[in-house]
Amino acid sequence: MWKKARLIPIYKAETRTERNNYRPISILPILSKLLERHVANSYVKFLTENDILSSCQHGFRAHHSCESTLILICEHLLDNIEQGLINGIALIDLSKAFDLVDHRLLLQKLEQYGITPIALKWFKSYLNDCYQVVQIASFLSNPALIKSGVPQGSILGPILFLIFINDLPSYVGSSKPFLIADDSTLISSGSDLHELSVSKVGYDLSVPLD
Repeated sequence: MWKKARLIPIYKAETRTERNNYRPISILPILSKLLERHVANSYVKFLTENDILSSCQHGFRAHHSCESTLILICEHLLDNIEQGLINGIALIDLSKAFDLVDHRLLLQKLEQYGITPIALKWFKSYLNDCYQVVQIASFLSNPALIKSGVPQGSILGPILFLIFINDLPSYVGSSKPFLIADDSTLISSGSDLHELSVSKVGYDLSVPLD
């Protein structure tokens, strides 16, 4: 029963008839969330004591917030300006990021970051063979197997997502990354526009991205 979630679509913005404009919130059994809280407290302590989470990540972490990220971004931009450099900024918002987490890759990353075999087995059980039904008013959909993603509305979901995206800052070249969960700001600097036209993250900033 702990592996069955009732999904409530929460309206976000724009057209109400477009399903992509709703956020899927999982309503989970109370007892399962108590267990999740215990596991989360233990695992976050492990991550903190071993300094595993990237210092660039400000989402879902104690003493971190949108405000702390904005302060650091402003300081970095001003430092570059004071050195006579031009700032180039790439803003990245990963679409449906929480829903598209690959369970196999996530488990590999958990193992890579030093989780014990018995804990890894528990997380595998937590992620696999889960089902969800969608509720709209008093109507319920047929159960569907969850093949990817971490539950939005769960306690462990955000922590697992941070692990999944934790190595992103290692692949942005010499750009300075600032992350709030799945929202990323990459800042490069250069002495002139030509130096910035080919970004240090490997793509041409002068060409609009789709």
